[in-house]
Amino acid sequence: AAVRSSSGRRSLPGAAAGAAPKAASSKRAAGPPSGAPPRPLPSAEQPTEWPPKVPLGPFEDVLPMIEEDDDAIDTLILQRLGAFSGEASDAEPSAASCGLGFGLKALEYICGCLAKNTTVTHLNASFNSIGDLGASRIAALVAAAPAGPPLAKLSLNYCSVGDAGAVALAEVLTGNKSIRTVELLSNSIAAAGGEALLEMLKKNRTLGQLMLNFNDVPDATMIQIERQLMVR
Repeated sequence: AAVRSSSGRRSLPGAAAGAAPKAASSKRAAGPPSGAPPRPLPSAEQPTEWPPKVPLGPFEDVLPMIEEDDDAIDTLILQRLGAFSGEASDAEPSAASCGLGFGLKALEYICGCLAKNTTVTHLNASFNSIGDLGASRIAALVAAAPAGPPLAKLSLNYCSVGDAGAVALAEVLTGNKSIRTVELLSNSIAAAGGEALLEMLKKNRTLGQLMLNFNDVPDATMIQIERQLMVR
């Protein structure tokens, strides 16, 4: 069933913070016959299903609804499909079922679906290795405002974002008036990215929460960032 927000809108399911993964099934996963060579696991370079799909409850793919601006949806979570699944299956393993998640090409497609959307307020791409290029693509989506979704929250935790991605986000957030929360936990942001985000906070008084724990931002910069957030 679809998840609904306090406003009554549906939200896409995902591994939200604090949510426990589904218990593993007691069934034994099907495997190749005895003596047969093991089935190869897919790599990020192998072809995957195109266009990418983001399921929602009974819906095989919610992206067409996003593109058509369905006003019932306010949250889009790019869940790493199958990452916590313990279900047995005879199907050949796919990139999604092995937890490889959405890459840069898929993110480009998803951002295209979001380009004309006016209802999604939270984009969560956490646990997908989109890197600096992916963060820059999301920054471009934000920069297109007021066109595109009225984003109020960005969650990019564990996304392999480095300094270049943080700088790109800082540049577009400087003048942004809608985003109030940005999550960048456990990435690869260091001194340059941290400094860019600090300078952004000195000019942006709308952003009230910036989560940067478990990066490589110098302590002195983190202290200044925390001070800026305290005076919102």
